[in-house]
Amino acid sequence: MIYRHRGILSVFFGAVCFSFAGVLIKMIDWPAVPSYGGRSFFTFFAILGYMVLSGHRIYLSPKIILGAVIFSVMNNTITMSTLLTTAGNAIMLQFTMPLFIILFTWMIFRKRPGRLEVLCSIGVFIGMICFFLDQLSGDSFLGNILGIVSGICCALVYMMKQLPGFDYDNSLLWSCVLSFLIGIPYYGSVSWSFQNIFFIFIAGFFQTGAGFILMSYGLDLVSPIAAALTSTIEPILTPFWTLIFLGEFLSPFAMVGAVIVLATSLIYNISAGRKQPEADADAGHI
Repeated sequence: MIYRHRGILSVFFGAVCFSFAGVLIKMIDWPAVPSYGGRSFFTFFAILGYMVLSGHRIYLSPKIILGAVIFSVMNNTITMSTLLTTAGNAIMLQFTMPLFIILFTWMIFRKRPGRLEVLCSIGVFIGMICFFLDQLSGDSFLGNILGIVSGICCALVYMMKQLPGFDYDNSLLWSCVLSFLIGIPYYGSVSWSFQNIFFIFIAGFFQTGAGFILMSYGLDLVSPIAAALTSTIEPILTPFWTLIFLGEFLSPFAMVGAVIVLATSLIYNISAGRKQPEADADAGHI
């Protein structure tokens, strides 16, 4: 039981680290691709240090490369979404992941969704519609689309440790390399001011690096469902930080959508957690 508690706390504090992403992304005066590429440079060394100290073997395989691509797409799209719309919209749309976890569980493990899963999927879909009602064109619309893409990738990331042949830490490590390389064409045309470099370092090494290290450790000790439930602190804190530091508000329709998505995510994760007490107990003895 003590291992499960450590896992929950680790995921919780990892989610708190992630919740500062919206503020830090908007404080960096760079476009999304070089912004995340620059942060990935520092995240790489944080993850590398963690893997070396924990004795985790560093290697490459086709599935690790696939995992790295998923990680890179997830983080680049949430960065783009945050810059194109509000940070609150972006993170709430990323948290549509229960819908995609249900879908992928059905597709990969052939587990048909029950009544609760279907109802939760409908709830998440209604919540998504609310985000688009007053943003039917322009950058905000594209930002919302990218937020959903990030949610799809986020669902795969949460499932990755449960899929045979995938290595979460190596996928994350090599995704940093991939994201940094993608940003190379842009680094020569961005502003290398002290403010930008400072916030890129803070966001890369601490906010992203420490966040993923805590999340990785926690996912070794608890199930993806328990982790997803604990991580709901992130979409609660993200709009709070951006309101305090940036004065950024959610629109009325977005606030309704946020309540629906967050409530649906909580209901789904709590219900799924009750159905899998044995799985959590087994995970706690890894």
